[in-house]
Amino acid sequence: DKKVLARKKQQEKEKREKQIFKGCLVVVALAIIAGIAAYFVADYRNEHATYIKVGDYEISRTEYDYYYNTAITNFESNYSQYLSYFGLDTSKDLSEQQYSDDLSWADYFAQTAAETIQQTKALKDDAANAGFSYDVTEDYNSYIDGIKQSASQESMSEKKYYKTKFGQYATESKLKSTIEEYLLVSKYYEQLTTDNTPDASEISAYYEQNKDQYDSIDYRMMTFDDENTANEMLAKITDEESFKNLCITYASDDDKDKYTSEDASLTTGAASSSLSSANSTWLLDAARTAGDKTVVEDSANSKYNVLYFVNRYYDDSNDSKISSTISQNKVSEYIENLIAGYTITDDNGHLKYLTVETEAAE
Repeated sequence: DKKVLARKKQQEKEKREKQIFKGCLVVVALAIIAGIAAYFVADYRNEHATYIKVGDYEISRTEYDYYYNTAITNFESNYSQYLSYFGLDTSKDLSEQQYSDDLSWADYFAQTAAETIQQTKALKDDAANAGFSYDVTEDYNSYIDGIKQSASQESMSEKKYYKTKFGQYATESKLKSTIEEYLLVSKYYEQLTTDNTPDASEISAYYEQNKDQYDSIDYRMMTFDDENTANEMLAKITDEESFKNLCITYASDDDKDKYTSEDASLTTGAASSSLSSANSTWLLDAARTAGDKTVVEDSANSKYNVLYFVNRYYDDSNDSKISSTISQNKVSEYIENLIAGYTITDDNGHLKYLTVETEAAE
C-alpha cells in the first residue's frame, strides 16, 4: 500500500533526524564539558604552577599578580600628581609605555613585584628564625573589610573587584595565605625598625653630617631683571630693616602693597629642599652669618636676586625624622644581606629586567 509505505519512510526519516539531533546534543555537551575542564585546568595551573622562583620558593601566577597589581596601586597613590610627568597612564596598556630605553612600565612593575616578593620571603623566614610571632587575624579582617568597602564604593561585586585589583585568577580564598604573609612581614618590619631606633648620640652625629638637609633658613630676597639695579640696591643695604624698606622703594607700583603690608621679601623656616638651585649654594654656605648680603644670578630665569641672610637654625622636631631615617637605613642594610640568599629565577621569560641586567653585565 502506497500510504503505508510513505508512512513507514516518514517514520524512518523522523527516527534518523532524532538520532542526529541526539548526536549533536552529545557533541555540544562534550564540547561544553571540555571547555569547562580546560578552564579549571588552566585555573589550577595558574594557581599552582611556578611562575617565577625566589630562592627555594615557587611563586604562582596568582601570588605574583597580587604583588604586581599592588605595586601599581602603591605607585599611583604615592605619585598621583606626577604620573603625567612620568609619561604614565595606568588606564592604558603598560607594556606599550616606556619606563626606560630597555624597559616598559609593565617591566618596571614586574621588577618591583619580584623584588618585593624576594624581600617578603626573606623576612618571613627571618621572622621564624628569630622566634617572632604575631596573630594577623584582626589585621586580616580589617584588610578584607577594606576590600569590601572599596568594592561597594565602586559599585562592583567583590568577585569582580578581586580580579580587577589583584589579577584575573584572584579570589579572597586564593589570596588569603598571601595577604596573611604580607601582614605578618609588615609587622615584623615594624619590629625591626623599632629594634634599630638610634640613641641621642647617633641622631646628633647624623645631623652633624647632614646639616644642610635638616637646618632651616630665614632670609630676604628681592628680584630684578637687570644686574645693575640689583647691585644698586645691594650697596644701599645696611641691615634687615633697610632691606625691607628698599624693597618697597624698588618695587613696581603693582607690587608695592605686598612689600609694605605683607613683608613679601622675608622667607622663614626654609628647608634646603625648598631653596632654588640659584640661591642654595650661597645660603647654605657654612660661613654665612647674620647680615651677609649678595647678588646671585638666576640664569635659568634671566633674573638677579638680592639676598640677605637672617638666620640658620635646627628645629628639634627633626629629631624624629632623623631617627626614622637612621632606623630605616639600618633595616634596609639588614634586608640587603638577607635577600642575598633568595635569588630570583625566571625560567619562563616573565621578568625582562633580569635579561637586561645580564646583557649589561656581559
